Order: sequence, then structure tokens, then C-alpha cells
Amino acid sequence: MSLSSETKSFKVGRIFIGLNSKGIDPLAPLNETPRFAPDQEQEYMERVRAKAQEAARSVIAKAMDEAEALKHKAQTQGYEEGLAQAAKATDDHNQTLSRKLDDFVQALQSEHTARRAAYAKDTALLLKAALDKVLGVELESHKTDVLEHLLDEALVRIDSRNHITISCSPEDQSFLEDLLARTSQKYPGLEQWTVKPSQALEQGGIKVESGSGMVDNSLASRYALIEEIIQEVSMEDAT
Repeated sequence: MSLSSETKSFKVGRIFIGLNSKGIDPLAPLNETPRFAPDQEQEYMERVRAKAQEAARSVIAKAMDEAEALKHKAQTQGYEEGLAQAAKATDDHNQTLSRKLDDFVQALQSEHTARRAAYAKDTALLLKAALDKVLGVELESHKTDVLEHLLDEALVRIDSRNHITISCSPEDQSFLEDLLARTSQKYPGLEQWTVKPSQALEQGGIKVESGSGMVDNSLASRYALIEEIIQEVSMEDAT
């Protein structure tokens, strides 16, 4: 058998390729862009739109949360600042009231002190006037007793009774001379004395002097002691 008889016969011809043809590449179907049907394309776009809307809502919600947080922070800071300002205002007000109260108390104390001082002064004047009147009455009523008491006290207190001089009001001179003549024996060492009238002494008062000392029993010295007592009483009333 010859080779030519076993070979199948093939048809020979031409292949025409158009302008939009993909050629005769066997992988061409894999490179073709898939195409959607109209209903599939609409469904796809709706899904894309839904995802875009969801993303937008998420962004807006996040922005609103951040804005609310900032607002709350601002409110909190403002509230704390308001509390601090209110506390400061209250403290300033209390300090102002405290200063005013202190000033009022000091003014009241000053007024009280001034009134008490005036009252004490008036009291001292009244006491002295009353004392003058009482002493005047007592001296007039008990002149003898008063002079005897003052003379006795002076002769007891004097350091030496030798050669003493007794000064008195001219009105009391004769009375004291008679009194000394009657009572000189009561005082040891009293042998010589002189009664000397003095215009500087008020009736009822005497001064006894010796070579070693002097006893002032004048009414002025008595008044000085009494005025000290009056001043002490007045100071107690003024406090």
C-alpha cells in the first residue's frame, strides 16, 4: 500500500478575520470583559449605593458623637469655671462683709470707750461735788472731832515730837491751842509746840512739822487720796 493512499484528504481554503474579531487566539475567551444584564447592573448599583449611604451615615454619626463629646467637655469646663467663679465671688463677698463687720465693731468699741470715758468723768465730778458737800457738812457738824482725830494721827506719825510746829487755818488756831494744852500729856516727848495760822490751809486741816519730818493732814491731801479712789472707780466703770 502506498503512502498516498493512506493519507486523508484535507480541504484547503482561506479564513477571513473581521475588524472586531479577537483573532484565532485560543485564550481570547478568558480576556473578554464580562457583561451584565440590565437587571443585574441595576442590582449591583443599588448595592453600591447602599454601601455608600451606610458609609456616609457612619461618618456623620461619628462626627456627631465627636461634636457631642466636645460640647459636653465645653459644658463641663464651663460649669467648673462657673463654680470656681462663684466660689471666688462668694469668698470676696464674705471678706468684704468681714471687713465691714470688723470696722463696725471697732467703731462701736470706740464709741463705747468714748461714752464710758465721758460717763466716768461725769461720775468723778459728781462724786467730788457730793464729797465736798458731805465734808463741808461733817466739818461744820463735827469740827472738834475731826481736828482732834487729824491732830492725833499727825502726832503719832511724826518722827520727833520735840519742838513741833502745827500749821492750821486761822479759824482753828485758838481751838488747837486749847486742845494741845489739854492733851499734850498723851504724847511722850511733846514739850514745846507752836500753833501757826496759815491762809493756805482750809478750816479743818493741819500740817505738823518737826526738825526730822512733816505730816500733811490738810484737806487738800485728803482730797488727793479720795480723788485717786474716785479715779479708780471711774476707770472700772469705763472698762
